[in-house]
Amino acid sequence: MKSPIINPIPAERFLTITIERIEANEIKKYRNIIQTQLLYIISGSMYVSYKMIINRIVKAGETLFIPIGSNYVLEGATDARYMNYGCEIDNFFCKHFSVEMLYPYIDANYKYDFKALKPNKGLALYWDLLLIYHECGILDMRMKQIKKEELFILYRLYYGNSELFEFFYPMINIDFKFNEFIYENYLSVHSVNELALKSKYSISGFLKHFEQCYNMHPKEWILHQKSALIFHDLHFSESSITEIAYEYRFSSPSQFSQFCKKNYGELPSYIRKKGTGASELIK
Repeated sequence: MKSPIINPIPAERFLTITIERIEANEIKKYRNIIQTQLLYIISGSMYVSYKMIINRIVKAGETLFIPIGSNYVLEGATDARYMNYGCEIDNFFCKHFSVEMLYPYIDANYKYDFKALKPNKGLALYWDLLLIYHECGILDMRMKQIKKEELFILYRLYYGNSELFEFFYPMINIDFKFNEFIYENYLSVHSVNELALKSKYSISGFLKHFEQCYNMHPKEWILHQKSALIFHDLHFSESSITEIAYEYRFSSPSQFSQFCKKNYGELPSYIRKKGTGASELIK
């Protein structure tokens, strides 16, 4: 059963291109991004922190995929330039290949690792030309749409299914639009029932379809997502631990401490003080 989607958003919102610079040791924080982003590293290198991943190095020529609604942090390892390409990820890469066709590659034991796409000469030429178009000011909406379609054809041409699966994993689902809706809205609601109503499903229909798409109850899925966001905020948010606890609707700091001890193996004060990497904390 497909979802009864749900407030289409103007295409202009999802076709933005900016060229940004980051100096060595400079930190840039992005929070609750309103569009899915492809980050292409033009030159230099930087550290990226996303969910449970802390300070992973990415280098010139590599591309990162960051879903709508995400928080992430960049820190310059060297002086660097990167292209922030914001777009709506269509279900179809090209005429004969869709994101949903990658769904059979999902393994119950697979653990998403936020892998960057490695440099590729064909894609490098594409990004170089897109940069020239941007600097010359000729990327109107029609040209952006053409270049977007070209990009996903090139992804299909130059990368195998397993590489695309790992790269686009957060958006791979048997119901692409429903998955996109969930990522965009799960943080803005107070309950599963509210999320169901916002989706225009009945509550029972929403629960059934959600479990078909994610193989788990929505409460479990949302808890897993929030756990990663909390871990990220303990490392990078300027909010106090108490403020983070209340932001994520814990009833008290002590309840929040119990949550951290259960999910990360350490108290929130220890995580913040030591800045321990995810690999050391996740059970």
